[in-house]
Amino acid sequence: DGTRIAVGRENGDIEIWREWHCELVIPGYGDKGSVYRVLWLPRVSNEEEKGSSAGFPRLFTAGLNGRLVEYDLHSLKPKEGLSSYGGGI
Repeated sequence: DGTRIAVGRENGDIEIWREWHCELVIPGYGDKGSVYRVLWLPRVSNEEEKGSSAGFPRLFTAGLNGRLVEYDLHSLKPKEGLSSYGGGI
């Protein structure tokens, strides 16, 4: 909705900010590397969609570790991860 910003940190943490307040921090996932790219995508409303993340926007990160990761903003954990099979993204 444009009211938040996601910030990737060198230690792999992702911070979600609203105005001048850090609302939450998603902990980095071990030694997998830092976050260099962050992408928000709006969640498309779907009657069949169920689960704790229904209605939340989607958050993806990428980095020099070659992984593209989607995060569950309800559980604050990685939801899906894909390898680029070719280096950093």
